Amino acid sequence: MDNNKKNKQMAFWRHDQYPYLLCGTVTKTLSNDYVETKEYGAGTTIKPCLILPFEKGCELRNELQELQIGRNIAIIAVNLDWNNKLNDVKKDFGIV
Repeated sequence: MDNNKKNKQMAFWRHDQYPYLLCGTVTKTLSNDYVETKEYGAGTTIKPCLILPFEKGCELRNELQELQIGRNIAIIAVNLDWNNKLNDVKKDFGIV
């Protein structure tokens, strides 16, 4: 593994939507505990709640993505179920 890859880091910070974390590859660490990331570009600073070595960060990012996909599938299934129940009630009352 080359030195550059070994020293790469991934930062995670809080977000208001599930899974409540965003992440990016750290390009610069600032003295005030903020970082800049490849994904958001120079000048955009973020205060991370977690910084991991790049490979470990990729593992966490992938786990979070899997959770997001599973949650989205579950929400679709719940919405379908409740829409079917609603349609049954409407049908029972003659609403088309």
